[in-house]
Amino acid sequence: MLVAFTALVSLCANFLVDTINFLTVAIKMFKVFVGLILIPIIDNVPEHYSAVLAAYKDKNALVIEVAVGSSIHIALFILLFIVTLGWAMNINSMTLYFDNFQMAIVFVAVLTVICTIQDGKSH
Repeated sequence: MLVAFTALVSLCANFLVDTINFLTVAIKMFKVFVGLILIPIIDNVPEHYSAVLAAYKDKNALVIEVAVGSSIHIALFILLFIVTLGWAMNINSMTLYFDNFQMAIVFVAVLTVICTIQDGKSH
């Protein structure tokens, strides 16, 4: 079953890649914009829709899991990937060094998540 779904996803991905050229020509849009902005937004629609639906049904734990999971995904994978790509492209200004303001923002974000998770209620 897993092999069948993997093959199906592979076919869908190939179809998506093949149709990007036609899409960009038809609506006169840059390929870079479609690849870096439009496709990731469309890719996250089901996740955000399920979070909104869970919030409507007052399932706050699921909403927090989706939000925190997305944040951790960005923090651990995307940031590291972009910095590594910057190093590979010899862009020296891209580092993993964060100044005091950026660390304060992360600290406040972590405190906000902790306060939200502790009481388990949505206000």
